[in-house]
Amino acid sequence: MDGVKEQLVSAKPGSKENLLRMLGWFLLAVSLPFIFLLGIYILIVWFGIGYLIYIIYIRTNVEYEYVFLDGSLTITKILGQNIRKKILSCEVKDFDHISSLNNHTLQSYEQKNFTQVDCGSGREENHYYAFVSEADKKIYFIEPDQDLMEKIKYYNPRNTYLD
Repeated sequence: MDGVKEQLVSAKPGSKENLLRMLGWFLLAVSLPFIFLLGIYILIVWFGIGYLIYIIYIRTNVEYEYVFLDGSLTITKILGQNIRKKILSCEVKDFDHISSLNNHTLQSYEQKNFTQVDCGSGREENHYYAFVSEADKKIYFIEPDQDLMEKIKYYNPRNTYLD
């Protein structure tokens, strides 16, 4: 079986992120007429607000990249389409449990005190899967497509539950 698959998932910005973006653009628009009245001082503030909008955009434009290569899964968080942060890199066989969120076998892990890491788009209509690692005490929530899940099941058939 060819064990190579790459998938990119764009996260939907939440209401807090959208509010920050709108607030920045509002401050920029309100301060524009004062450039002619206050001169260089307001121009410095105006460029500072513009830089702040740029930083907000980079921090709120989030994508997740899932790379599966011969039994190894790597999840990378991409900020602003250029800043990469590795979240997970491990062998699929090391996961203790892999299932969809509505699977009854996941209930035993809900009572344990595991750290939950959301690596998905945030859209509720998409199909999420939980990847449980008891060694790290973490549950990773990702939304792979069906092809990626079949490849994962091939490398970890005992602990993978597809619904």
